[in-house]
Amino acid sequence: MTSPRRSRSQEAKRQAYRQVVLDCAEELLAAGGIDAARVEDIAAAAGIAPRTLYSVFASKTQIVAETVERRRVALIEYAAQRAAAGTTAFEMLRLSVRGASEFFLQHPNYLKMELFDSRAWADENASTSITWYHTFEAHTRLFTRAIAEGEVRPGEPKAFARALLAIQQSQLAHWVSEGMARDREAVIADIESLLVHAFAAQVPAVHHEIGHGSARHAPPPAR
Repeated sequence: MTSPRRSRSQEAKRQAYRQVVLDCAEELLAAGGIDAARVEDIAAAAGIAPRTLYSVFASKTQIVAETVERRRVALIEYAAQRAAAGTTAFEMLRLSVRGASEFFLQHPNYLKMELFDSRAWADENASTSITWYHTFEAHTRLFTRAIAEGEVRPGEPKAFARALLAIQQSQLAHWVSEGMARDREAVIADIESLLVHAFAAQVPAVHHEIGHGSARHAPPPAR
């Protein structure tokens, strides 16, 4: 019979293996994509034998799913925390997008994983993740409120939510394709600028043109 202390020790070891495997898997998946990453390579990078890896994960599919989903959950939480500081629906939307963009830029391996499959973030058929639906529905609700409050021009909230996801994906993909050298705040500033110009009922004055990396916007005034 296994003692409680030994059981706790074994579980702690399993969790340690799980964490290092997920970290190594994220790096390998970002480098070559899901198809190119082999379980043997992930195990080698983690410094464990494949049989040890399989004692923690049932399959490569599980490794990939957990690698992606742990970041997605953290992404949703981070964006929600940022959005909570907003005082209007449009400001909450802008802060949510800023938060999500910050998270992606702080975790470039995860960002590359999301981009590697060439899936369109605006297409719900491209993802089965509950966190994707959470983001899409949250954006849709905020667009609905912002339109009603007069901060966003009239339109279809779901269509706006899709367009916003496409804007964010294209800007982040460009950052990756250019070697990730550009200042992260400049990337976020451009995403915010495009958000405001695409959807705001009134576009506030900007300090610089989009693309120069220093545009700053205040949200449209509440009505």
